[in-house]
Amino acid sequence: TGITSLRKVESPVSLLNKLLVMLIGLGDLLVGTYLLVISVVDYLKGSLYCADQKEWLTSSWCALLGVLSTVGSQFALFSMTLLSIVRVYGIKRAMLVGGDFTKKSVLSICIIMLALIFTAASIALIPLNPRWEDYFVNGLSYDSTVPLFSGIP
Repeated sequence: TGITSLRKVESPVSLLNKLLVMLIGLGDLLVGTYLLVISVVDYLKGSLYCADQKEWLTSSWCALLGVLSTVGSQFALFSMTLLSIVRVYGIKRAMLVGGDFTKKSVLSICIIMLALIFTAASIALIPLNPRWEDYFVNGLSYDSTVPLFSGIP
């Protein structure tokens, strides 16, 4: 007679829910880090931001923070969407057969989740491609000697 371990075995659905909640938390952490760094830069630049705007917008730090912000918000968005899909699927399945997820369905959800993470990272990295960098710039640089609004000719 040996002592039996009373280890709690978690269901795949429970593990999946925990993983999705952790991804939402990771996304929030990334966005929070972005906001903290932007706040520090804003404090340090103060009234000099307009003079240094082009330098800041073309810096590696700005690009890195843009990726950080986009990846964080995409992680949270995709994870919440997937978590909602898992819950709806679980409710539907429980109503139909009174059962739980199979290992195959959990694996397919994990594969979808990895695809969504890859998509989120890809979306965030698109502006770093030199071919697309001007498309995502949210500003205007022009020669101040040329009138911006010349009126009706």
